[in-house]
Amino acid sequence: MASIERSLTNAPDCATLLQRVAAARAAMSGLMVDLIEERLRSLPLDGGEGIQDAIEETIDIVHGYLS
Repeated sequence: MASIERSLTNAPDCATLLQRVAAARAAMSGLMVDLIEERLRSLPLDGGEGIQDAIEETIDIVHGYLS
């Protein structure tokens, strides 16, 4: 993100700026996948109390991210 900010203040080449934004988006998407994976792996397998709420919360987060 810092490189994008620097590019914006230094009147960047549009192609360079687009590449940096695309790279930042890919990095954030990768992070989101890792966080969702960790969230799902941490849910109790025994179907304990609150698991349905945790699943619904995760689904809502994914929907929010994708929209």
